[in-house]
Amino acid sequence: MITTDTFVQEHLPVIDSMADKFSRGHLLVAAGSYGMAGAAILCIRAAYASGVGYVTAMMPKEIYPIVTAAVPEAVCLPYESENMADFAEKFAQAEEHCNAAVFGPGIGKFRAQAA
Repeated sequence: MITTDTFVQEHLPVIDSMADKFSRGHLLVAAGSYGMAGAAILCIRAAYASGVGYVTAMMPKEIYPIVTAAVPEAVCLPYESENMADFAEKFAQAEEHCNAAVFGPGIGKFRAQAA
């Protein structure tokens, strides 16, 4: 199948010129880790490019300054990178208000904490 202008026009929704960001969807992005801030940035930018109106982005506090500088339009929620409980709590609170979620680009692995 060849993607034509007609095909795209028939399958993409028409967006009201008076639509605000809340009528365009709210996406929760949990992405990035130390050394992989680009994964979070690319994911957030792709979300906006696809038409999402509002993005809440969770990332480790170590990359928070990098991500907020690159995509200041996103609402950013930093978490303690080695604290799974902190991540889970913030994710649960944020996802209550979202239409969809992306989990994982560049997120790495959580290590078990010593008791």
